[in-house]
Amino acid sequence: MTRSISHYLYDPITGKALTGVRGEAFRMDPGASVATATSDNDGLLQFTGLTDSLQHKVMAYVPGDIRVFDERTTPSQFVALTTPLTSTSWDGDPYSPAGSTLIDLSAVFAVPAGVKAVLARLQARDSAVWGTSDLYVALNGANDVAKSSLVVRTFGGDVWADNSSVVPCNSDGDIYYAVNASGASTMDVYIWIHGYWI
Repeated sequence: MTRSISHYLYDPITGKALTGVRGEAFRMDPGASVATATSDNDGLLQFTGLTDSLQHKVMAYVPGDIRVFDERTTPSQFVALTTPLTSTSWDGDPYSPAGSTLIDLSAVFAVPAGVKAVLARLQARDSAVWGTSDLYVALNGANDVAKSSLVVRTFGGDVWADNSSVVPCNSDGDIYYAVNASGASTMDVYIWIHGYWI
């Protein structure tokens, strides 16, 4: 039996498809080249007629950058947004202390379902007396505050603090937030999504 494998090629900076790139598929054992292909206008590099029972490795000859993919992995593509995605639930709304809580990104921010990560900007302030310690808002994809990849720490006095980072998503393409506020509805929070990986 035969089958096909595919990979999308893109420029990691611009996110644009790489067209006309030559690639080869190799059998993992013994390593012989068994198929060639050229990426189409969508950057799709597709190999057909491959032996179903064998694993393959793909090499794409991007100018100045030979890319190697195991067929069991799929490279991600970054989608940059010139206008960030926002939510009425995260546009300065006041939050109380909360443990790790799910944000359904597709429902709340209109992010496509199943994305692998998002580029997020987080801004927060707390109305506690200036100098109050251990106040923060955190985002993570593991339902574990200790594994947060984006954290904003505030020190009260209604002074804004902000930070930006990549936040990995869970298997559904969603993330979690946690808030350590000084009291009920004392932490005002903004979140913007500036891009995502598909």
